[in-house]
Amino acid sequence: MCMEGGKEMKEYIPIEMGGFNYKGIRLRHEWQAMVTISEILKEFDPELIIEFGSQYGGLTLFMNDTCPNAEIRAYDIDNRYFHDVKKQLNNNVIFKVCNILIGLPKDIINLCRDKRRKFL
Repeated sequence: MCMEGGKEMKEYIPIEMGGFNYKGIRLRHEWQAMVTISEILKEFDPELIIEFGSQYGGLTLFMNDTCPNAEIRAYDIDNRYFHDVKKQLNNNVIFKVCNILIGLPKDIINLCRDKRRKFL
């Protein structure tokens, strides 16, 4: 199985608790899910990606590599892990700390109303 314009999946290193490391950053999704996400991103070419629960930032990094021109907003309840991934991301990625379980911040509501092609 191939990803990212024909690159083999050698960027993925399995970890014991499920998921992978992607370019050294923890990604808590199985590789089959990543193939599907990759196909969706390539098919719809989103201009805006909104990610809830970014945790370590592995999926954020993967989406940034797959859609380098998309604006990515990554939200998580905790920011302890963001610093590890930030140096590998382009300037289109913004991390924010919030708990969407107690209410959506206004910027998320506005992003959802945005007319650009989105991936949530």
